[in-house]
Amino acid sequence: MNKLGIAPARIRIDKKTHTYTHTVSGDMYTGVTTILGVRGADWLKFWTTKENYNYMMSNWDIGKTYTQTEKEQLLYEAKTAHTRKSKAALSDGKIAHQWIEHYLAETPKLMPESEKAKNAILAFLDFEIKHNVEWLLSEFIVASEVNRYAGTLDAYAKVDGLKTLIDFKTSNHLNDDVFLQTAGYQIALEEMGEKPDRRMVIRLPKDGGKLEIVTIPSDLTFDKQTFLSLRQAHRWNLYTQRFRDNGIIS
Repeated sequence: MNKLGIAPARIRIDKKTHTYTHTVSGDMYTGVTTILGVRGADWLKFWTTKENYNYMMSNWDIGKTYTQTEKEQLLYEAKTAHTRKSKAALSDGKIAHQWIEHYLAETPKLMPESEKAKNAILAFLDFEIKHNVEWLLSEFIVASEVNRYAGTLDAYAKVDGLKTLIDFKTSNHLNDDVFLQTAGYQIALEEMGEKPDRRMVIRLPKDGGKLEIVTIPSDLTFDKQTFLSLRQAHRWNLYTQRFRDNGIIS
């Protein structure tokens, strides 16, 4: 959807690999989420350990004598417990996100069978009605040719009369990455000629709970500076890779 008539970014996306290529120069553009990955996510280590622990507590029979093969299988299942849980959550979130994408593109799909995905969708529809939303852009590729990166904006809309850059989340919690993610999108969108009044993240609950709407409270200028610093750090990482490849550093 592009109801603003903004000239599309000169970017081609490969949806299988989620990579961006400039259609004129042929240069690869770094994705916004790839740039954010420079920060790392310390909380993932603790969550992974917690899921390993929970699996062992639920499945280890202390009264049983395990064979070596059974021990290895139990430990393997515990080690990969976080991956299975993450994939299940991503599946529900992806279903809801795809439904919303089709809805905004005015090619609606049938309501999914997944109750968790359905809960997220119903929360989204409730938000649309209560806040008098006028959708302007959806699944719109934005790019900064100055900084050579690109990303796909979930949505841009008038919400309660204000032009709002929106990112949807179906995760169980929000983290500060969204401050920088939306700043990256805004830098690119402004370069393309459109200036939002505000940034917003909408968490769509899969458990039937209350919709979480967060107007980004952090300083936009600071967020932009930090995002561009991460962009430079990512460039530096790519630059130093040649020295690793040549065995100069490890």
